[in-house]
Amino acid sequence: FRLGRRFDLESRAEGERRSRAGEGPFAHTIRSRTLHVRGLMRLKSGWETGVSMTVSEDVESTRAIEADRLTIGPEFRKPLAGRGRLLGRAGWTRVAANETMPLFLGLVDGNRRGNNIDWRLGFDYRLSSYLTAFVSYDGRLRPERPLLHFGRMEMRASF
Repeated sequence: FRLGRRFDLESRAEGERRSRAGEGPFAHTIRSRTLHVRGLMRLKSGWETGVSMTVSEDVESTRAIEADRLTIGPEFRKPLAGRGRLLGRAGWTRVAANETMPLFLGLVDGNRRGNNIDWRLGFDYRLSSYLTAFVSYDGRLRPERPLLHFGRMEMRASF
């Protein structure tokens, strides 16, 4: 939805079922439901800023695991006059589950029970008509896990 000239509101509801038949640790039957809402405001300075919220429920019936997720996070973007953009986002995710075992098989987007924090800073830039560059830095902090840092750099040539 576009609410005025400067504010957008997006919403998405999803449902999914996936399963793998058989016995053993890889057999599963998962049902997921997700609601995602995101608001984005374009400022007069050219910056875009917003916040998003996701609520989801995952149920793995083979092991009777139920997990609920709440994610809230701000984001920003700055278009760079036809050359690229600067972007950043952060997210806090709270996961509640009825089991103490680590969540697996993509339950709650790979987050662990408790408070999960992640962030991303990225920059993409068009160097010429045929050459673009992309640099990103991601961080992830999960309960009972060490802080992870990820970096990525990419150059693309189109010809």
